Amino acid sequence: MGSDGEDDDGLDDLEDLGELWESFAQRWEQEFQRFNEAEEAQLRHLADEVNKLAVKGSQAYGAAVEKAMEDGDSAARHRSQVAGSVVETEHAHKFQEVSSDGRQCRTGVAVQAMRESDDMVKNIMEASEQKKREREAKRKEEKLKRDSEFAARQKARREADRQ
Repeated sequence: MGSDGEDDDGLDDLEDLGELWESFAQRWEQEFQRFNEAEEAQLRHLADEVNKLAVKGSQAYGAAVEKAMEDGDSAARHRSQVAGSVVETEHAHKFQEVSSDGRQCRTGVAVQAMRESDDMVKNIMEASEQKKREREAKRKEEKLKRDSEFAARQKARREADRQ
């Protein structure tokens, strides 16, 4: 009987061991499930954080794009103003050039007209002097002729009076 008692103890030990194993497996399953739930909660939390970061990132990107567009618009407005100023300056410069060219042209025309006028006056004065000299010479010639005729008539009268 001694060996049967030992067998009963061995079976009891085996049953105890089976119960222990089942208890361990059950606890292991519970812990594993709790660990899975915690891991899933952690993953959900991380996914939410990633989504929040993505939203913030897209908002930040949108804000950065908007800022870049505003900066680009501002730079374009500035370039447009500068270009407008350059065009106005060029226009004013061209206006001054045209105005200056016009003044120079008018001055050149006036100087030329005055030269031509002076030349014309000189020619008129020379022609007038020439006519005056010609008239004076003709007048002197006619006077000499008259004086000669007068002297000849007086001489003829004196001779006629002497006879």
